[in-house]
Amino acid sequence: EWKEWKVDTELAAFRKNLLLLYRSKKPILTQLNEAQTELEFVQPVLDLLGYASSYIVQATTKLGQRTNRPDYALFPDEATKDKAYAKIKNNDYTQCIGIADAKYWERELDLAKSSERDTFTNQNPSFQIAGYLTGTKQNWGILTNGRLWRLYSTKSHLPLGNYYQVDLVQLLEEAPIEILKYFYVFFHKQALVQVDGKSLLDRILEGSEEYAVELEADIKERAYDVVELLCRGFAANFSHRQLTDATLKSIYDNSLTL
Repeated sequence: EWKEWKVDTELAAFRKNLLLLYRSKKPILTQLNEAQTELEFVQPVLDLLGYASSYIVQATTKLGQRTNRPDYALFPDEATKDKAYAKIKNNDYTQCIGIADAKYWERELDLAKSSERDTFTNQNPSFQIAGYLTGTKQNWGILTNGRLWRLYSTKSHLPLGNYYQVDLVQLLEEAPIEILKYFYVFFHKQALVQVDGKSLLDRILEGSEEYAVELEADIKERAYDVVELLCRGFAANFSHRQLTDATLKSIYDNSLTL
């Protein structure tokens, strides 16, 4: 078990503070625009996740001839952040540990739409975070509309389509605290800080990909066994009578293609 997973004491305090924040802001969240949502809810959540004084707001990054401004450039600590102000002017994000972008409460994250609650742009948020990660050469990004929180990785085979998502309201109102631990550990600043060249999220992603390869091999092996069993069943069933064209077509149409 990873040492980062042993956070039961911190998790209890985190849940208490997060629940207090959500309940206090719940009456106004649907009325806020993007910038207001960030100020009233997203930034306090980031602070609870360890990012207090460790992010630069509206940092500038260039992708080709286009200038982008991700909402938050995340850093391992305040001292590193302070030194980075001069560097990011030259699009140098080498000391950054990730990028975060926020939208107004419950805004669709996979849809471009026009709304007065979008402060600066009406672009597709998932496309935006992908562009920010490319422009800053960062591996990890957080995208949120306050309620939904997503983790994106440029190391993923399909960065736009593969992400880890949690429903924060559901976690607070319905799920046991052990489920909330995934949000706390995976989205916490310490999950992005590199140790010996790798962050916790890097190690988790590598482990999941290794497991997927093993699972794929196991499924293929089982599938071949099943197909062989099916073929033997057909052979035994039809060994003493003629197979009509209609029967052969039915067998073909309903066969597995590996």
